[in-house]
Amino acid sequence: MNMNKISISPSEAMREAIQNIAVGPDRGRNISREMAERVMVGVLNGEVDTIQVAVFLIALRMKRESMSEFSGIFDALAMSSKTVVAPVDQVIMLADPFDGYLRDVSMTPFIPAVLAACGHHSVMHGVESVGPKHGVTAHKVIRAAGGDPLKPVAEVADSLGQTKWAYVDQSQYAPKLFAMRGLRDTIVKRTALTTLERLLIPIKGRTSSHLVLGYVHKAYPEIYATVAKQAGFDSVLLLKGVEGGLAPALNKPLRRFFFQQNLLQF
Repeated sequence: MNMNKISISPSEAMREAIQNIAVGPDRGRNISREMAERVMVGVLNGEVDTIQVAVFLIALRMKRESMSEFSGIFDALAMSSKTVVAPVDQVIMLADPFDGYLRDVSMTPFIPAVLAACGHHSVMHGVESVGPKHGVTAHKVIRAAGGDPLKPVAEVADSLGQTKWAYVDQSQYAPKLFAMRGLRDTIVKRTALTTLERLLIPIKGRTSSHLVLGYVHKAYPEIYATVAKQAGFDSVLLLKGVEGGLAPALNKPLRRFFFQQNLLQF
């Protein structure tokens, strides 16, 4: 990381970032990965004014985030989150949109159990509710079925060898990011956080970790694949799914994007 960026305070970094990205139509300038990380670390630590946080996140979206900005923000998220290695060789991480489903019946909370029956260890992660949709989530389904969606990450990881499938909540593995949900509701629109939170790895396998997630817009497969590699996933399967989830539409051709180490396939 550029040492000049480390030396400035979070508020100074945020001010510089906003001056670059929030310039005007088609005039915003990208900031470096190091600057994006410095700003986001300050945001997660509560060292930056919330108004500036909202301006920063929305200005990035309106400018369109660069890969260096996505990577820097993800660096900060990963540093502030907890990762536990499970006592199994491989883990499949499943990541639905954290704001859930409103228009469709959610089938994806049941996928981990199906994978477990097939002999695969899988983990789904998410939150109970977050904007903008506040829809049906895996957390809500598990709680309605009498399960405990708030188990500590270490406990979930340790039990994965026996259960073969599990759910872990963002409040347990990324409490600083989870604490931003009120501000995110106030912002209303989706931001880079909505994209990147699904790529964190709360539980890893001893030898490999794999990611399956859905997408909607055609620009996102490349973004997800790049950050997934940065995160440390050995492979990622992206499916164009209903409401951006894991379940593909049954009345349309399936579109998929697969990444495995240095191999990209459509």
